[in-house]
Amino acid sequence: MNMAKQIYYHRQRRRHQCDTLLEAIVGPNLVAHWWQTPNQAFDLNTPESVFDTNPDQVYNYLMQHAAGDYS
Repeated sequence: MNMAKQIYYHRQRRRHQCDTLLEAIVGPNLVAHWWQTPNQAFDLNTPESVFDTNPDQVYNYLMQHAAGDYS
């Protein structure tokens, strides 16, 4: 598998993992809204725009919240 495909599949897997975490944290009805809402944790950028450049940053943020770390 070439590098471009690996990156694509990693991003797809990360997005699915993020969506699964979000469903547990905010509920399935608010997942799409969360992605489009500016977030202080991302310097008031939307999680969607941060994910576009750094999917792991969004995933790690969600994992911290899922574990109960709200700092």
